[in-house]
Amino acid sequence: MANLGKYDATRESHSSSLFIYGEVPVSSVKLNRWNGNVDASLEALNRAISRLVNLDRNAVLDTGSGGSLKVIAQPTPNMTVRILAGVGIVHPYVVARTTIETLPDEGMIEPPVSAPRLDVIYVSQDGEAAIATGTEGASPVAPAIPADTVALAEIYLRPGCTTIKETDDGVNGYITDLRALVSAGPSHRHSVDRTPPEIPDGENVHFSTALQFQSGTLEVFLNGVLQAVTTDYTEEEACRGYVFHGPPPTGSIIQHRYLIEQE
Repeated sequence: MANLGKYDATRESHSSSLFIYGEVPVSSVKLNRWNGNVDASLEALNRAISRLVNLDRNAVLDTGSGGSLKVIAQPTPNMTVRILAGVGIVHPYVVARTTIETLPDEGMIEPPVSAPRLDVIYVSQDGEAAIATGTEGASPVAPAIPADTVALAEIYLRPGCTTIKETDDGVNGYITDLRALVSAGPSHRHSVDRTPPEIPDGENVHFSTALQFQSGTLEVFLNGVLQAVTTDYTEEEACRGYVFHGPPPTGSIIQHRYLIEQE
């Protein structure tokens, strides 16, 4: 593997000394060594980005607009969907799609015949998007997607439906976003909000944060006392709030702080 870092012309792997100017043909040994160095260097870069951005977990990178690799309906809905341009991590590789594309690229998604079905849109390590087709059933279950892929969206399909929309109209198919978003800009900053918008009334146990927080970084205070996660409260799965195990009394002061995961 090539040494990484600052260019050093004295190193054979960094310079053109591996080849002689005008050398024809170039031996397969030299080409294989060169290709191996390039491949190893790119893999090391991908692994570093994966580790720095999302701790080796699969995710979709976003700058705050929420549109990165989002699956949406066609302007005139039909039985295809669109995938917006964006960047994601399918560990250990960074994948990117630079244009809006239609899926499937040929034909249409076939509706189920006798019972609803769930299909899943996913993207692989080489950046290719595909559809995992589920099985029809009264309570359909999402199909498994291949290893080394990341799920983007789920499509609920009804028998005989003719369009796929972004919301459920009770008749046709519709899209549910499955992306695990992580901010690719000013991520992991401390929150600016300190109190939830909800006011303790002796009954409410659900309180929210202004922004999505990085799981495990939320700290909640009740009347100035740090509460114990899992004992006194539980983080909501979507990381946009928390649930007390007992309702705080009326007039209580609730405060929180956290690291921002996604804006």
